[in-house]
Amino acid sequence: MKSKLHSKEKKRPLLFAFLNETRLLIAFAFFMLLQTSFAQVTITPWKINNGGGIINYSLSSHGEPSAYSQMNIPTVSDPNWTAAPVNSNGEIHFSVRSILSQCLQQLDFTYFETYISIPVNFVINDLKVSFAAADDGARAYIFNSAHPNGAYIGQISLGQNPTSADYSSLAVAGEVNRLVVVQFDDCPTGNNLTGGRVNVNGQVAAINTGGCTQSNFFWSNAPTVSGNTASGTINGVAYTYTSDVNVRTTTNVFNHSIFPTSFNVPNNNPTIQNIDPSNNTLTFASPMTNPVLVFSSIGGGTTSVPINFSAPVDVLWSTHTGAGSSFVQNSPTQITGTEAYAIVRMNGTFSSISFDYLTHENYVNFAFGADFSTSTPDTIAPTLTLNGNA
Repeated sequence: MKSKLHSKEKKRPLLFAFLNETRLLIAFAFFMLLQTSFAQVTITPWKINNGGGIINYSLSSHGEPSAYSQMNIPTVSDPNWTAAPVNSNGEIHFSVRSILSQCLQQLDFTYFETYISIPVNFVINDLKVSFAAADDGARAYIFNSAHPNGAYIGQISLGQNPTSADYSSLAVAGEVNRLVVVQFDDCPTGNNLTGGRVNVNGQVAAINTGGCTQSNFFWSNAPTVSGNTASGTINGVAYTYTSDVNVRTTTNVFNHSIFPTSFNVPNNNPTIQNIDPSNNTLTFASPMTNPVLVFSSIGGGTTSVPINFSAPVDVLWSTHTGAGSSFVQNSPTQITGTEAYAIVRMNGTFSSISFDYLTHENYVNFAFGADFSTSTPDTIAPTLTLNGNA
């Protein structure tokens, strides 16, 4: 009897260990499933830009690819981007009367854009851009850090069957990929593009209608200054700052403690100082998303200083101190300050940005960074799940 009891006691720990390992494996698998289901590729709602109107250009056939030599894709910041006409599935559904008066002698371009957000380490087995029909031609260009000037695969022409092109070889995970559809009309009567959509890994991409965005600010290291240039890195991306006046520096940021600690604005030695009216450009070694500019002590006393930007800016934070001080955003591309402090962001991906400091004063500090934000999107059906896992 004693030996049988001893045998059972030896087996129980083994059984318990097996059950515990099984539970851990199930928990791990469930955790990985949760991680997988939230790793979602999304696109923004389609936007449309009606381009520049009629272009005189001769074609030999409808939808002829040579027409794309006449396109002029609007910039990210072009103010003429508006909500595109879509069907109940969120696909492009554009159908209007032609503004042309001659067939195969004129072109009218229309542009559509969406932004494809692909999570870090997401495996892109296929990324298909599809069209049901085009009148008279359409082609999609993708823009990202690997293809800052845009790249395309194929096109669709009038009378062609519905077509789909796989852009997985051109897409970049871990960043927002801009997709621009270039459509043109080359003959009077109709002007159409229908069924434009994006599929990733066999599923229709979810449309991001908003949601929560978490800013992650990365700032330049202490810049190296020489003459009218300075250089540094922002989160591993090298940049060069160029001014049309010699670059001055201070050993810190003036009144640094005024900036909210949540932004973690750097207090570098050296920090760029500006006194004279200046034209300033930052050029990035690879495209930079959401560059951020810090201005410490814009204007002062009775001196108000306007700053013009090359693209619209979001004012993330601002304040002003002292009697007679002020801060105002005059337009999407201009701010003005009198003893003012501001943090602004240019939304989008840029190879270079510029700003003009328009008035002499003593003095202002500049600091540079970028917002590598992450989003938890609200989406509308149909949704896309990671590699087929719900």
